[in-house]
Amino acid sequence: MSRGWTAAMKGDTQMRDMRLPFSVGSRAEEGQGMVEYALILALISIAAIAILTTLGQDVVAVFTSAAGALAAV
Repeated sequence: MSRGWTAAMKGDTQMRDMRLPFSVGSRAEEGQGMVEYALILALISIAAIAILTTLGQDVVAVFTSAAGALAAV
């Protein structure tokens, strides 16, 4: 037969109590996640700077051409 609602809740409480000593490391894992996000952001920034440095003159030429075409109108 099925356990009653209170029995199920008691089992959940026991599981939560068993996990409590292991939850201490969760703050360290949150810090690790923040470091990973910072590394990803840094890599994306470096890639964007490298791409803009490489293609910068081409982008300037396109905007100059567009500005000249708009000025002629």
